Amino acid sequence: MAILALGQLVNAGMGSVGALLNMTDHERDTLRGVAIAAVANVVLGLVLIPLYGLEGAAIATAVPLIIWNLLLRQAVWRRIQIETLAFSLPSQRVPG
Repeated sequence: MAILALGQLVNAGMGSVGALLNMTDHERDTLRGVAIAAVANVVLGLVLIPLYGLEGAAIATAVPLIIWNLLLRQAVWRRIQIETLAFSLPSQRVPG
């Protein structure tokens, strides 16, 4: 459960990247990120589940979720220049 919770924490921390891309007419970026994550899920599942059992299945589920969110966050920044991270730091400090 801790492994899956970590994946969900990253998912929540990235914000609604998929919805943002879809609403701004960038569905192809969403499709690309989801497709890469799906392939990673299958490959990691085939490799890790026989070796590590339930822990392998959790890793094979959490890692693609993180990959998906990182790819979509990058696409959001590249396409519409919106920072979606829940805990982002300002790039420049305002004096005062």
